[in-house]
Amino acid sequence: MVYLSSNGMRNKKNIITLTILLILPAFILIGVRYVPVDKIPILKNRSGAVSDLLCAYSVKAGSDSLSPFIKFGETVNFSRCFEKEGLEVGHIVVFRDGGALRIGIIRQFINRGRLFYKVSNEKRPQEINDVLPDDVIAVLKTDTSNSQYQPLEKTVTVDDNLENFMSDAYLATIPKGKGIESAPLEKAMQFNLIKDKFCFVFNPIKKLSGVDFVINEKGSEKEYFLAKNALLPIGENINCEEDPFGLTAGRYSFKIFIDKILLKTIEFEIL
Repeated sequence: MVYLSSNGMRNKKNIITLTILLILPAFILIGVRYVPVDKIPILKNRSGAVSDLLCAYSVKAGSDSLSPFIKFGETVNFSRCFEKEGLEVGHIVVFRDGGALRIGIIRQFINRGRLFYKVSNEKRPQEINDVLPDDVIAVLKTDTSNSQYQPLEKTVTVDDNLENFMSDAYLATIPKGKGIESAPLEKAMQFNLIKDKFCFVFNPIKKLSGVDFVINEKGSEKEYFLAKNALLPIGENINCEEDPFGLTAGRYSFKIFIDKILLKTIEFEIL
């Protein structure tokens, strides 16, 4: 057995402390890359060397899809510090596309009850992705005025009539501990977190795709997704939740979107 003297113990502690101090910044810089900017208080001011360092989001191009703006193999520093609803046409963005991260140029803004961006790359500029503000990870503000993209001139007809998609859509309750087989649904605009299951019911009259069911807190743009880009069969669909997505007492809006178009809003309250 080996015994350390007090000096040996002190030196060992100093080495451990020094090691932690050396590797901790690396872990912080790696970890903070995956933390939303609005969760990091030091970035709210968005100025200074520390903020610049934490805002940096480096991207290495794995293809030539953004050439000539970003060339294959080139590493570019994007910024994670931006207003998600303050982006502009021509900005290059990193965005979530399902489980993947992609890069594209903002081509257009659309707001049909909900803001989203039309985004594409330079390899296939007319193949458009619909990107929500919350799915944008980082932005590069650079001159893309010589892009190959050509805006569509024809006017697209938008069908925003719910009755052309569903025969009914409403909110309802059943008692907690019960299932829809044993308790009838009761249409409701108020929900008691202790007593009620939160149910949303919809009845498509044709097969639907690209359906989003979203809850917004009154006066807030934050979205709680009940379903995202869902495929719905014809017929009655009933969904009931014991704990409605961690919502607390307050007033909310339940919204139905099809292809990012707002079709119906139902106001409700949680007691």
